[in-house]
Amino acid sequence: GPPFCDIRKCARKRKIDICVSCPDWPCHRIKRLAKSYVTLIADGERLRRIGLAGWLKEQKKRAETGFCYCDIRCQPDEAPVD
Repeated sequence: GPPFCDIRKCARKRKIDICVSCPDWPCHRIKRLAKSYVTLIADGERLRRIGLAGWLKEQKKRAETGFCYCDIRCQPDEAPVD
């Protein structure tokens, strides 16, 4: 995210690269963002179960079928702010 993003600031403060690595995931920020991205939490749970390499492989297959997150975005499309 952009430098002003509270999710990005939190990840940097916790020294993590991916939010699903955080013991507090899904936190209030992610839950709020998930209102706009309906597969966000399910995909995060899948990533935790199969690991990053496996998840990336699945995402490559998704992309080959034309899957795009912007196609499933819902309103309100707001970045959570603390």
